[in-house]
Amino acid sequence: MLSIAQPRLFYSTELAHMQDGNAVEEMNLAAAQDNVQKVCEIGLHVGVDCEGIISMSHIPSDVILDTVQRANCDVIVMATRGKMGVIETIFKESTTQDVLRSSPVPVLVFPAMNEP
Repeated sequence: MLSIAQPRLFYSTELAHMQDGNAVEEMNLAAAQDNVQKVCEIGLHVGVDCEGIISMSHIPSDVILDTVQRANCDVIVMATRGKMGVIETIFKESTTQDVLRSSPVPVLVFPAMNEP
């Protein structure tokens, strides 16, 4: 199980902004850790071994594809967030699109489930 936390969106030399950026990164890493823990617990409950990997990157597709190579994965199962707007869709490829285009193994994509 791989969960990739988003790093801060900007860097600054101002102390207040650096502290805010650190807080954002810590919050995102904690959420990634929580996601990995939940999925691994479910896997173990149904008899599936699970290794949790947490990473931080502005380019998640690179981390996903590198992990596939390093871990010798047979398949990628991923959710699509669907948070790209019209302009982003025109000018920027989504993480899911990049993984689908570049993956050396089959990719199973499903829509993310929204939590209530």
